[in-house]
Amino acid sequence: MTITTQETRKQALLESTEAKFGFVPNVLKKMSASPAALEAYLAGQTALGAEGNQLTDEQRNFVQLATSERNGCNYCTTAHKAIGKVQGSDAAHLDAIGQGHSIPEDAGGAYVDATHLLMEKNGFLDGKDLARLESLGIDRGVIYEIVANIAVKQMTNWVNHIAGTKLDSQFE
Repeated sequence: MTITTQETRKQALLESTEAKFGFVPNVLKKMSASPAALEAYLAGQTALGAEGNQLTDEQRNFVQLATSERNGCNYCTTAHKAIGKVQGSDAAHLDAIGQGHSIPEDAGGAYVDATHLLMEKNGFLDGKDLARLESLGIDRGVIYEIVANIAVKQMTNWVNHIAGTKLDSQFE
């Protein structure tokens, strides 16, 4: 791929991001150094946010917030708390998740707990873990959707670690 083609692809991705969000988050500007990485991230988020998925937008945000906190990514932790507030999530729940704690199961805590468990065990869940999650209504399909959210969020967490991304004013 030529430099001109890469720049054209990068510009198109950034323009579509700005059209969708009203601004281009700094992390996506950093990620655009690789249009392939940016495109993969955006496609992943689009797929995970599609209508008909098993996680609601709030549950998905909780999973990505818990992932960011576990990965020590201040940028994404702060951004997902801000996103949660816009979504109408309970501020105390967002603060708890952002500090590595859980929240009541009926408020989305089961998804946060599943995220913590998956990350602690690097996905190596045993029969006891699976039975516990299933008793909370988290079946294999939901587990795999949580795994996909963790994987997509890992991309921006690591880009932020590498790039030292400055927090956008929109998230403060």
